[in-house]
Amino acid sequence: MKKLLFILSIVAVGFSSCKKEGPQGEKGDQGVAGTGGKTYNYTLFINAGDTYKEYNGITNFDSGDMVINYVLNANYGSDYYVQTPYIYNGVNIWTEVSEDNGDLYVNFSNADGSAGSPVQNSANVKFKAVHIKSSYIQSNPNVDLSNYKEVVEAFNIVE
Repeated sequence: MKKLLFILSIVAVGFSSCKKEGPQGEKGDQGVAGTGGKTYNYTLFINAGDTYKEYNGITNFDSGDMVINYVLNANYGSDYYVQTPYIYNGVNIWTEVSEDNGDLYVNFSNADGSAGSPVQNSANVKFKAVHIKSSYIQSNPNVDLSNYKEVVEAFNIVE
């Protein structure tokens, strides 16, 4: 009899501890179907003597995402984008990406390693930053990241 009461009390406790689920929350954003990231076209005004400039226009950046930065090369009569780091007329252009929010720090140094700013004249410089979500990076490990067109095609980037 004691065993039966003990079993019934355990069953009663088990049923009384179950609660009905609360109301369902709102549905989250669906995002853009089939895209692995986005291209950000931006221009930085570089002053003579600058050693870096910041760009903070990247949105929806999560830990593990990648940002690839390209600079417009206007050599040889045709314009095309090349991945940084890149040396242009003795100026080494290289980019750092904040792992917290995707902010870009575009740096300028002398290509020969000498001290001082290599920027002699102020100018507008055009860039493209490609933000790629981490899940797409893992599913496309063999993409040539230095080739902008291949990156856009492989990751279904919204331009």
